[in-house]
Amino acid sequence: MMKAAIYYGKNEIRVEERPIPAVGSKDVLVRNLRGGICGTDINIVKVGAGNMGISLGAEFGHEMVGGSRPGRSRHIC
Repeated sequence: MMKAAIYYGKNEIRVEERPIPAVGSKDVLVRNLRGGICGTDINIVKVGAGNMGISLGAEFGHEMVGGSRPGRSRHIC
């Protein structure tokens, strides 16, 4: 399991446990070490997603720093 920020609507983001996603042969699963928020994320929380392409119950956020083992594309961190 992993923790994820989930969007539930205006002014409502919850941190929940979610299954670790499947990793394909050309994917890399990165362990998130730090997370941040951008201006668009703040706006979505304050006024709602509108037409931003984020649906209710979706994982939210994209400003992250993490790592994986070099050369091990299927390694789960």
